[in-house]
Amino acid sequence: MLVVLFLTISLPFVGFSQSKALLQKDELEQNFLNPPTFAKPYVWWHWMGSNFSKYGITKDLEAMKAAGIGGATIFNLTSAVQESNAPTGKLPWPEQTYRSPAYWEAVRFAASEADRLGLEIGLHNSVGYSTTGGPWIKEEQGMQKVVWTSVDVEGGKTVSIDFPKPILAKTESLDKSIDKRATFCKVIAILAVPIADSFGLKDEVNLTSLADKDGNLKWDAPAGNWKVYRIGYSPTMVPPPPHP
Repeated sequence: MLVVLFLTISLPFVGFSQSKALLQKDELEQNFLNPPTFAKPYVWWHWMGSNFSKYGITKDLEAMKAAGIGGATIFNLTSAVQESNAPTGKLPWPEQTYRSPAYWEAVRFAASEADRLGLEIGLHNSVGYSTTGGPWIKEEQGMQKVVWTSVDVEGGKTVSIDFPKPILAKTESLDKSIDKRATFCKVIAILAVPIADSFGLKDEVNLTSLADKDGNLKWDAPAGNWKVYRIGYSPTMVPPPPHP
């Protein structure tokens, strides 16, 4: 009885495994002959400055579909490759500058057409090659670096500390006409360190809470000589250059 019971249970199991293997083989063959969208190649889809139209968007996407492309990433270039968001000149659609209302309308149209055709659409993070950023990015939103200034203070009395302004970074772009120096600087901390070999870092005094909005302050400084640091951060002002 035990043997018969064992065979009765095992035979259907073998049959199920064989059926599953056949199903997987058939599914693999069908996916090879008719790849799902996620398995198809994707492409960069260059939009050159303002030189695009809804008619052209539809034609491009229909051609991708016919060629077996699974999707595309919209890749915006300005006037060919240059370090600005200026539109290419003498085009029939000058209002379609990058990030303009007409541009976003075209992006929405491209997404709807891709959906109609069963394609996927992506959007590059910024205009240009291999970079991020642009003139719409505020100084406080860009890449930052630590900056500081310091003053020497004689203690044993109340002192008013007005820090000199740090030298902030300046852009050094290919187009010198758009260069400018940073204006944003955020104070992180103000620390007083005694100027004496007998003192260690444990003797530093944190004065950050005493500072006004500009980072200046009054302090009842203990006796001795002190070096007071105002430490902050400011943008690097490094523009996003075009890369081949």
